[in-house]
Amino acid sequence: MDRDIANLRAFGEEAAGLLVPHGHRLPRAARPAQAADERALIAAAPDRESLIELLEERAAAHAKEKEQLTAELAEAQADADAARSNTAERDAKISRLQDDVAKAKRKWKTATPDEQLADLQRGVTEASTAVRAALSVDDATAGLHGAVVLLAEHADSNGLDVSDFLGDVFAQLLTAVRMVRDDEDMPFAVPVRRDEEA
Repeated sequence: MDRDIANLRAFGEEAAGLLVPHGHRLPRAARPAQAADERALIAAAPDRESLIELLEERAAAHAKEKEQLTAELAEAQADADAARSNTAERDAKISRLQDDVAKAKRKWKTATPDEQLADLQRGVTEASTAVRAALSVDDATAGLHGAVVLLAEHADSNGLDVSDFLGDVFAQLLTAVRMVRDDEDMPFAVPVRRDEEA
């Protein structure tokens, strides 16, 4: 009986006369509207056995679709939970950064000119260190240095000329450094060290 009722709910009244004993009807509110193609399939069933087979196939298809939709819903909920978690982490990080900025501003205002100078020099040193690390001056296997060595070895072993390419790369790097050094907005000219002039 439960299965017949489930079939009736899934496939509508067309199946009711064949599957539910006469006189048993579900309330109209419990009868779902069916797609026209499913109604046409049910109406075209030649006999009771064919109709039962069709209904079983459709019930299995609906169960599979429901299972897929349930899995998709679970995945969407997991994605939404992850997004909420990421948003909360990002908000917390932004809040910490804002606190750090506020502390740095308070520290800057109360610092002496010498302390401010030391802080600014530290910033220049850190930026310079990052550039030197990217160049990897002291390590021929990493950074720009390592990349140039690999390119030069490949070019040498294959009889290729990469001198123009490398000349352009280094010209761009030197130009970038000179632009920082010779920035017109600076209140004084940055001197070139004597060992660089030679």
